[in-house]
Amino acid sequence: MRDVYETPEKSISASGESVRKRRLEDGGVDARETTGMRRLGGTQHKRMDKILPSPINTLIETDNPHLSSRLDVEDESTPRLNIKELKRKESRLDSDIRRLQSRLETLRRAKAILLKGETRSTEDLIVKWRDIAQRASDQVLEAAVEKVNKSGGKCELKRLERTRLKEKSINSIDFEYDGRIAGVTSCGEYQSLGEDEQLKIIEGLEAERQKDLQTLERRLASSDAEDSDTEEFTMRDLYKRLKLDYKLVFPDDHTATE
Repeated sequence: MRDVYETPEKSISASGESVRKRRLEDGGVDARETTGMRRLGGTQHKRMDKILPSPINTLIETDNPHLSSRLDVEDESTPRLNIKELKRKESRLDSDIRRLQSRLETLRRAKAILLKGETRSTEDLIVKWRDIAQRASDQVLEAAVEKVNKSGGKCELKRLERTRLKEKSINSIDFEYDGRIAGVTSCGEYQSLGEDEQLKIIEGLEAERQKDLQTLERRLASSDAEDSDTEEFTMRDLYKRLKLDYKLVFPDDHTATE
């Protein structure tokens, strides 16, 4: 009887062992092993993370630029583009380009004239133009000399002109500082100051006014020293007053005759 009762248990145990062996041979996982893995919990997962490469880590560590570019992070140390500075550089470059284009166009025209063999005719035109300009200048000078003589001569004319220029400049300086003083004294900040502080501000503005007037005097004195001592009103004086290039019309003359 004992053999009869023991046989089923042994057969069941044997059959269970055989099934477990077959699972292991087929690449399966034993239930006892899975139970142990569940007991390990998060620790087991951490170990597996260290062993198995993560897809994100693979992308970061790979040498492939196409993969690594997906996870590139902007470096804070990378300088940002200054839009205003770029616009200033662009404006300067545009100005340089226009200047060089104008110069290139001038050179092209000069080259075209030289290739056409028109140099001689161009020089002849320049000579004719200068002759006409000199004749016209003589007529203008004659009228100017007559006017200067009526005003008392060259020295008297210059004295009158300097006086008018000085008065005009002084009026301009006074107008500027009177406006500044009026603006300062009308503001609430000035009115809240003490009398001594207000006086210091006015004195400072008046000192600036006197400094500008002294600068004007020095400039006028320097202009007087540059003037010729001769009483004669010359062609150079005429061209200086008209703000024309004397050497352009009289390239070889240093003492133009009337």
